Order: sequence, then structure tokens, then C-alpha cells
Amino acid sequence: DAANGPDLLFADGPNLRWMANDGNGLFSDPVLLAENPGFLISSLAQDVDGNATIDVVGITTGFEGTSVWLMRNNG
Repeated sequence: DAANGPDLLFADGPNLRWMANDGNGLFSDPVLLAENPGFLISSLAQDVDGNATIDVVGITTGFEGTSVWLMRNNG
């Protein structure tokens, strides 16, 4: 969120979650970003579209194959 230091982005089982850093060594409660029907095998937090915000790219795999997805941060 560009405030108070680095936030946390993590997979919790099949779910992708985010926790905001408050700048004092504490983080917000986990926020569910996505529920994955497959298994998350990779994720990347980076400005993919060049708009100076951090986006999330992930790769999931399941019985129906592998998917690559992008969650754009629109601010």
C-alpha cells in the first residue's frame, strides 16, 4: 500500500492473502485477495503495468492444467 514499510503477501493453503504493515512491527489481519481452485506454485509482487503500483502475478496448477494470472493494483 506504499505506506509504513513492506507489507506481507503470502499463500495460505489454496488462498492468496495480504497483510498491511503499520510501521510499528505489527501487521493488519490477513485480507483474502483470491481463492485458488488449484495449487499456488509461484507468486510475484512487482509493478507489471508500469503505473507505479505493485501488482501480483501468480501461477496455479490443478487437474485442468496450469494458469498464469495477474491482479492489477489500480490504487
